[in-house]
Amino acid sequence: MKVDAIALSNRDLRRGSAREVVVVSEQMTTGQVGVVYVGRKPMSVYLARVIMALAEAHEVLIVARGNFIRKAISVAMRAIKAVDCDCHVRIDEDLISTDEQRRLVPKIEIRLTKRHSTA
Repeated sequence: MKVDAIALSNRDLRRGSAREVVVVSEQMTTGQVGVVYVGRKPMSVYLARVIMALAEAHEVLIVARGNFIRKAISVAMRAIKAVDCDCHVRIDEDLISTDEQRRLVPKIEIRLTKRHSTA
């Protein structure tokens, strides 16, 4: 299964780098998953990316850490209402190591899957 990364990397933002990590797929097939990393941009940007990824693929994974978890949940709820899809949530922690510190940062992964139309 091929994973396409779309949006901002939270790690790059924390380092002070303003660059955006965007990898756009040539053609997403039904077996591929789009990944949207939620960060500091407005919620509407991530919502548009999630809806576009669901239009091209069968499922999309929304990933956020720390303070961006609330925004990721809002994006997922709006996408569910707009596209009519199922969601599966995974809550975990990431171990962040700096020079002297080691911290556990909360992480959420929300997998949105299109529902099969029965009509």
